[in-house]
Amino acid sequence: MWESKVLIHGRIAVVWTAYDFFRNGEFEHGGVEAFNLLKTNAGWKIAGTIFTHEHSDLDESPWGSLK
Repeated sequence: MWESKVLIHGRIAVVWTAYDFFRNGEFEHGGVEAFNLLKTNAGWKIAGTIFTHEHSDLDESPWGSLK
């Protein structure tokens, strides 16, 4: 994950981040993940998540070109 953006307002937050996923050292897919968080008495908890699942036309990863 890289280029994460975090927005916080009171007890809610959103994290938006690019990611790539490798299996056995080979690029498999990447995209964007978004997490909704809620601050509880026990700390921040993930309330929901959504993501894209892309195999091409991705921005370059900080770990090397994906194209």
